[in-house]
Amino acid sequence: MFAQPTLIVIASPLWASSPATQAMSAYDWHHLQDLVGLGTQVGLPTLCLLPPGLGAPPPIDLPPSCMLMSAPVDGSSLSGAGIAQAVEATAQSAGWLLLPMQGALPRAATVKAVAEALRSHPMAAPSHGGRRGHPLGLGAEFYSELIRLKHLRDLDRLLARYPHVDIQSEAPLACAQQRHP
Repeated sequence: MFAQPTLIVIASPLWASSPATQAMSAYDWHHLQDLVGLGTQVGLPTLCLLPPGLGAPPPIDLPPSCMLMSAPVDGSSLSGAGIAQAVEATAQSAGWLLLPMQGALPRAATVKAVAEALRSHPMAAPSHGGRRGHPLGLGAEFYSELIRLKHLRDLDRLLARYPHVDIQSEAPLACAQQRHP
């Protein structure tokens, strides 16, 4: 088992109305690069879950420790099936931090705090002003449930069933909303 959880960056076009069918812009790719940099900065293995059919990324600087994976054709990278595929590909992880590409870039300290919280809690998320933010941390004990995700509502049900520890953040967060990991 890896000593650290894996950061799963869930990529999709930032401005697309249908993430599964639209191409990612140069800005999207550079934002993705910044998110991957967070994983490198805090020492987490990172997997980028890309929408299906994107092809090769443009020449951006991704570290060798970053894995790229396309989501299943039957769903976007934001689907439960895409998350399930990413978790299954990193089955030896100590857990997973789900970080959607939409929203503000979280602070490295926040990402590290969520990863560290998974050492003693099965689920963790940053919060600010009573609102849950990203990334959402899920411990290895959720593996069997995560690999069975088909839809985001399956993830919503999982989140509703189990309590999570709040990691207090001093900065406003990209807040998690229903239907987004």
